[in-house]
Amino acid sequence: LRLGLGMATLMETTNCQALSHHPNLENFCLSDFRFLPDDPDKSLDSLWEALSTCPKLSNLEIFSNQFTENPWTADGLANLAASSSLNQLTLRRLALSHEDIEPFSECVTNGRNSALKILNLRENKLGDDGCLAVARGMRTSGVLELD
Repeated sequence: LRLGLGMATLMETTNCQALSHHPNLENFCLSDFRFLPDDPDKSLDSLWEALSTCPKLSNLEIFSNQFTENPWTADGLANLAASSSLNQLTLRRLALSHEDIEPFSECVTNGRNSALKILNLRENKLGDDGCLAVARGMRTSGVLELD
């Protein structure tokens, strides 16, 4: 099963239970999304948590043109690293910084995701420290391709 959402306005992202533990979801794509202006949460953490529980999720693509600051916490991003089935991860144009990517890289380094082979972090704000954190994670994790 592939689920793709483009040009979406997200509402009440705190309730993503419909996706949690979905038995057949293999591919998820969320592109060019935005939050409602009055949404107090404005975070994708609950979405990351739900997707990290999907046993067959192998490809996750998230990208947007809307953000100057990232729409989740570092711990929320680390939930993705805990997914045991995630093979390809694309996080583009999301204003990721060193502080955001460090917990993710630590999870990958510690072997919490041995399936990850392709990581795409184009057009973020990682800087030198973020790139070093990603490199440390790749060194021990088995990631074969970084874009």
